[in-house]
Amino acid sequence: MTDKQQEQDPAVFLSQRYFTPVFFEKLAANGIRPNNEQEAMQLLQLGAILDQAATAQAATPGEGNPFLDHAIKNAAALAGEPTQPTQEVNDAELLKQAAAVVAEDEESKQAALAYLQAVASAE
Repeated sequence: MTDKQQEQDPAVFLSQRYFTPVFFEKLAANGIRPNNEQEAMQLLQLGAILDQAATAQAATPGEGNPFLDHAIKNAAALAGEPTQPTQEVNDAELLKQAAAVVAEDEESKQAALAYLQAVASAE
């Protein structure tokens, strides 16, 4: 890791290196592409909000999530009809692939380990 990268928060490094490109690839697979930098930032912000909502929903299993219900209804209305993902995602397989990629890149491996240590010490 370079001095500059060592100073950078591991979560930011991993986000910029892996999350953001994968996020936009998944959106593109569903026909969603930002037209400019502002739209890209808005999509990232929406993704973060939805991730937080999903995390909150996972913490209270069995209960509906009003935010997601509202978002789905409005998105369907804007699109004119409900949309379906173009492909199912196998989370276990994606996790294996991501781990293999991170393990091959020493900088990413070190950032992932630092991030995991920070998360473990925060708990």
